[in-house]
Amino acid sequence: MLLIKCLTLVLVCLCDHRVKAEAKERKHVICYHGTWSAYRPSYGKFDVATDIDPRLCTHLMYAFFGIQENGDLRVIDPYLDLEDNYGRGNIRKFNSLKMKNPTLKTLAAVGGWNEGSKKFSIVAADPEKRARFVQSVVELIQRHGFDGLDLDWEYPNQRHKLGNNDRENYIALLKDLKEGLEPFGYLLTAAVGSVQLSAEMSYDIPEMCKYLDIVNVMAYDLHGPWDQAVGINAPLHAGLADNTEYTRQLNLEAIVKYWLSKGTPRNKLVIGVPFYGRTFNLENPLQHNVGAPHTGRGIPGSYSREPGVIGYNELCELFQKEPDQWHLDWDEQQMVPYAYRDNQWVGYENEESIALKADYIMAEDLAGIMVWSIESDDFRGICSSQRYPLLRLINNKMNGDLVLDLEKDVNYESVSLPIIDSKFIDNFQCSSENGYVRDLKNCSKFYFCDSGFTYNFECISPLKFDIDILACNYPHLSSVITDDFKNMNRNFKLLLGLIFLATACGFIEAANTTEKVIYCYYGTWANYRNGNGKFEPSNVNPFLCTHLSYTFFGLSVQGELRVLDPWLDLDSGLGNIKRTIALKEINPKLKVIAAIGGWNEGSINYSNMAADPNKREIFIKSVLQFLKAHQFDGLDLDWEYPAQRGGASADRVNFITLLKELQKSFAPYGYELITAVAASEYSAKISFNIPEMSKYVDYINVMTYDFVTGYDAVLGFNAPLKGQGANNVEASIKYWLNQGAPASKLVLGLAMYGHSFQLANPAQVTAGSPSIGPGKSGPYTIQPGMLGYNEICETTTNWRYEWDDRHGVPYKYKNDQWIGYDDESSIALKIDLLKSLNLAGAMLWSIEMDDFRGICGMKYPLLSTINSKLGKDINQLPSNPIPTSTVSPSLRDCPSDGLYANPKDCSRFYQCLKGVRFDFTCPPGLLYDAKNALCNWPQTVKCNVV
Repeated sequence: MLLIKCLTLVLVCLCDHRVKAEAKERKHVICYHGTWSAYRPSYGKFDVATDIDPRLCTHLMYAFFGIQENGDLRVIDPYLDLEDNYGRGNIRKFNSLKMKNPTLKTLAAVGGWNEGSKKFSIVAADPEKRARFVQSVVELIQRHGFDGLDLDWEYPNQRHKLGNNDRENYIALLKDLKEGLEPFGYLLTAAVGSVQLSAEMSYDIPEMCKYLDIVNVMAYDLHGPWDQAVGINAPLHAGLADNTEYTRQLNLEAIVKYWLSKGTPRNKLVIGVPFYGRTFNLENPLQHNVGAPHTGRGIPGSYSREPGVIGYNELCELFQKEPDQWHLDWDEQQMVPYAYRDNQWVGYENEESIALKADYIMAEDLAGIMVWSIESDDFRGICSSQRYPLLRLINNKMNGDLVLDLEKDVNYESVSLPIIDSKFIDNFQCSSENGYVRDLKNCSKFYFCDSGFTYNFECISPLKFDIDILACNYPHLSSVITDDFKNMNRNFKLLLGLIFLATACGFIEAANTTEKVIYCYYGTWANYRNGNGKFEPSNVNPFLCTHLSYTFFGLSVQGELRVLDPWLDLDSGLGNIKRTIALKEINPKLKVIAAIGGWNEGSINYSNMAADPNKREIFIKSVLQFLKAHQFDGLDLDWEYPAQRGGASADRVNFITLLKELQKSFAPYGYELITAVAASEYSAKISFNIPEMSKYVDYINVMTYDFVTGYDAVLGFNAPLKGQGANNVEASIKYWLNQGAPASKLVLGLAMYGHSFQLANPAQVTAGSPSIGPGKSGPYTIQPGMLGYNEICETTTNWRYEWDDRHGVPYKYKNDQWIGYDDESSIALKIDLLKSLNLAGAMLWSIEMDDFRGICGMKYPLLSTINSKLGKDINQLPSNPIPTSTVSPSLRDCPSDGLYANPKDCSRFYQCLKGVRFDFTCPPGLLYDAKNALCNWPQTVKCNVV
């Protein structure tokens, strides 16, 4: 009885919360994103995939696209926006944010200050060019999955001398756009100049409001260095110095009253607030009140680097760094803060002024708030206890308990989403509500309701309908109900039913199995290899590794982590780091680790750093900054080797100190600490205190290879499984275990390459026979004495193959060339050893030397063998949501029911049901496979779209 009472109370609370939420109309929170912030340095660098909290905005604006004089819309930064020619694909990442918040609307913003006014004027004056512009806008929206267009013409009838009638032509352009967008349900919004004097020149306000869904009024840049005196960027009210008719227009209150007086509907009027301030150089540092004279633009922000402008994130960090130098003040008339230091002055926004603006907008019952721009908030939470302090405050003011927090689970039952509860009804029929419906008896089925019509869907096996993303998903990633539901008693069913209602079929995975590590090193210099040896992040199958180690970074003499190849690694060049990190979007379970060191980096700098407490502090600080800035998941310390190669005998002790300090610094952030170590007993004794180092690292990657090289006098195997003495895999691993390394941290190294020799006598080909030097180099690695497995399989097809049972490895030879290496059989034997000793997993050097293109057979044969032997299903398709996003149905292009590829975009497809088209988009990195009717790896899909 008590159980029933408790359940009743839970149900009442849930229903009450839902009713309140639905009764309150959600205000718009429109967030502009200045895409160029992707190129900012350090903590100002902004990544759309990881830095945007999509639940803090109702609309996200991608700024900016451009316009050409012939009327075509243009992509201003193809490398950043698109994925062609190894571009960064920011548009796709941006629109994929709707996967996290299905109510989010994303719009393409065209124009902006830098785009000017002239080209807009030319296009708007010509009906044919207007039509061409509308067509190109629709094509862009459909190609990339936007929900509409934001027209940011700054400004009609200004900033050019063409003599066109922009004020009327602007209305004609809006009318044409509305007619072109409305059939598809796309939104049309505009950003407009705010002040009466400017607006009267540019806009017929009653007419423009007929065609716009939202009018975004830019109520900022009201004062700046163009004025003779310092002034506030966006005052709420008029100030004491505003004693002329014009200056009394320069505040948010006057702007709102003007736009309302001209007939703007309150439910379309959105007021813009700035997340930045305007800086000035004071003429006299002793005169620092609002209205003081200045000599020009003040200091730039450290990230935005534009004199006269500073983002809130830049300013709050500046205040934190120089708390005793800045004087913070408040203007009681204009209700905004300002600050000054020496000859520098800034008028800006803080949480208090933003709150007052939000209160005013709510009191006027306007449609909402727009912010310029999201990346200028404290989006990393450096100055605040949480990310996005200004944007969160706006959400709380505008929408109260409807605010959604990215860090918390989303209860979709308590917000107005198009989800309908089927209540376990057999033969489901739609009610008057529209939206997606889950079938709680069959987790593969779902429905779409539209004006009483029911459209039935069933996910492709083995996928289940995932209510969290409104799409089909793999069972282990989906929120589903299991078959065990049928066997539970009545009260427990009722309890689970309420839990399902409250959490949208959420469940807690009971299994807590220990997954073996598959640690893949990635030699980034393979980007420069020739032909089929060229390897890029797009060649990585991120489901075949648990960890991907990006090699290598270096160490400066001063002790700082340094980027060895800025052109390859950084966004100012090829952006390889960002492209590698993006693999986590395809497999969120993947850990990407920054590896520092390696053989070529040597030992001396590491020895000096580890011996000096100040340099260790510098090193650890630089590592933390680097990991955070680039979203790595940890550090792999590959010092080769302590107390060797020019290092000091004290390195053995200092290495432990370094690991201890790194581990302590990493713990608050959850970063992993890994180290790569020499395998052989001889080397390990010199360098490592094994019991002590084991305390501080997550994994120890034992490099059980390079037991011989092509420069040795006799033939030998790179990585023999067994044999006499200590120089083999089994002996080395057992040495580390016997010295106190926990099996749960010990990772067995595997070689994706072999060492080659030139035979002294072609008739003597067994291990131990004489050699006169290294073998010939391969076509890709171009290194004498070494061949990658991909080179071996491609170039030695007509060589003689032999198996050495005593060492558990193969070898090949032809004429005077000989190579000892690993193949699928020897790799399998090593994994058997790993499993018998219950080690943490396998490490491989390195992924780009496997047959990653499948030229000799299947792709990644060695890495696939490792996965298969460790019990992972290598035949399973990528474990990504399929599809990731669902867009509104339309009535286009449906000759008959079925699944169809999108002819303009290989990542998109649509399903026709009863003559209605439902568009879907594959996750980032996947394309639609029409043959198998699902999203699949690009290399398995034939894409004919140019």
